Amino acid sequence: MLRDDQSAFRKVRSRAAAASPGALMTPDGSAAFVIAAANRQPAANDAGSAALLKVLLVYTGPFTIESDKFTTNVEISWNCL
Repeated sequence: MLRDDQSAFRKVRSRAAAASPGALMTPDGSAAFVIAAANRQPAANDAGSAALLKVLLVYTGPFTIESDKFTTNVEISWNCL
């Protein structure tokens, strides 16, 4: 887990936030991500709602940072296919 290298944490956190506003990473090594396509629009019907799920990724789990390598272990995902 991330302990002493807070600068690496801030570096990865800022990159993740720039790429995905739905990223949350804590200094103790926990992460949660909500990654969605940029062009998503509200659905008007059930078919539209189903289509929105195809461009969404949500997961949580622990992460580590070693040098410039970010590693995560998915513990929970909204879609376990």
